[in-house]
Amino acid sequence: MVALIVRLSLIIEMLSIKIKNMLKGIKVILVFVLVTVNIAFSNSESLVANEVYVKKFRNIAVAEMHRTGIPASIKLAQAILESGAGTSELATKANNHFGIKCGGSWKGKTFHKKDDDRNKIGVKIKSCFRAYANPEESFKAHSAFLMNPSKKSRYGFLFDYKSTDYKSWAKGLKKAGYATNPKYPKLLMEVIEANKLHQYDSWKLSDIEGDDKFSKANKTASKPKKKETEKQNDSKEIEVITKADKTQKEHSRKDKKPSIDSKTPTSSTKQSKVFFSNDIRAISVKKGDTPKKLAKEHKIELSKLLNYNELEVNSKLTEGNFIYLQPKRKSYRGKKAYHVVYQQSMHDIAQRYGIKLDELCKRNMMTARQEPQDGQRINLKTKRKSTPKLKRKIASSQKKPKKTLDSSIKNTKSKIVEVSKKTDKKIKTKYPKYIVKKGETLFGISKKHNISVENIQKWNNLKTNTLEIGQELIIQKR
Repeated sequence: MVALIVRLSLIIEMLSIKIKNMLKGIKVILVFVLVTVNIAFSNSESLVANEVYVKKFRNIAVAEMHRTGIPASIKLAQAILESGAGTSELATKANNHFGIKCGGSWKGKTFHKKDDDRNKIGVKIKSCFRAYANPEESFKAHSAFLMNPSKKSRYGFLFDYKSTDYKSWAKGLKKAGYATNPKYPKLLMEVIEANKLHQYDSWKLSDIEGDDKFSKANKTASKPKKKETEKQNDSKEIEVITKADKTQKEHSRKDKKPSIDSKTPTSSTKQSKVFFSNDIRAISVKKGDTPKKLAKEHKIELSKLLNYNELEVNSKLTEGNFIYLQPKRKSYRGKKAYHVVYQQSMHDIAQRYGIKLDELCKRNMMTARQEPQDGQRINLKTKRKSTPKLKRKIASSQKKPKKTLDSSIKNTKSKIVEVSKKTDKKIKTKYPKYIVKKGETLFGISKKHNISVENIQKWNNLKTNTLEIGQELIIQKR
């Protein structure tokens, strides 16, 4: 009897333990369900907020992608992360969606808030952030920040990636030191894929033309007042673009007039705008410029200017060519590996890319007096294995034919004339090269010649939408 009672008590105790464990398990399951529901609700809520944000700013992101080559998906994802889809204090009060700080060159409006800046004793202090008139300005400033010539060594390699390759861009931004968070690339890709932002990387400009609100914003942004542009001073590149647009409009207005007074001063009387080519200070030659005039204009010794550019005192300068205010380099730091010759001398090519003439000749197994034929590749970085095809020098006896010619010589001469005419026709049928001017974009050039952006990219084997000043493009006119 006692043994039976002991057994029953043990059974009851075991059952109570099992019941307790079951209750604990139920509690854990309930907690897990509640947490999961809460996360799912918050995720769906954030996706809705992101969707609203993307619809509002996808047009400016796509427009900037075609202007600069920065993927629309990357720009939108960065803006969502930096601004909390437009809900952060910096975005709502300063229209700053990318957390761009003032820096030394900023002269526009500012907004101060505590971030990661500290004083000498380690206490957090308020940081200076840029404030913009509207969010669209912030999106353009983000492009200018990545394209700033002074930051080319950091961010320049990003523009080698295609605008559809958001994964390489995400990893590249971390590599360039844009963000300190080691998970930054993963966060960007998660935002892009969760919100399907990569679809906008394949959008054309025609896909956004129907948005009246966006087109009005673009019109107001493209025609800023002089005072505003002076105050903003966002970057050297934006200044070059806006000034180039103004000069193009002035020239187009002058072309419409039936007659122009030659005595009236033109833009060529103003000092040439200094820009950077191969990381060297340079200017573009205007009509009527001479070495003496440019040396005086830019307060540089004439002997130095001539030495930097491998010129003589009486050298005639070609309009649009580059003149350097600093010594040229031994090699090219840009993206291009070679240059295809088209009615250019080796000196022209050396000036175009900011390379010393003797170094460029050595790299291509040539002497300073030799000139390549049209269509030959001239290496800008690596050394060639063989000399390119060279232009043949015409002998002095061929330049001045004798007055008395026999019938056989006359026949050969007529054949030469026929051959030269045929070659002239062939040269004329070649597609002309278009030289990119300051401020010009791939989209602008396509509109100017009534040709699609895709065709220009195909003809010139362009991997990105970014263009360099003086870059040569093949334009196949219809």
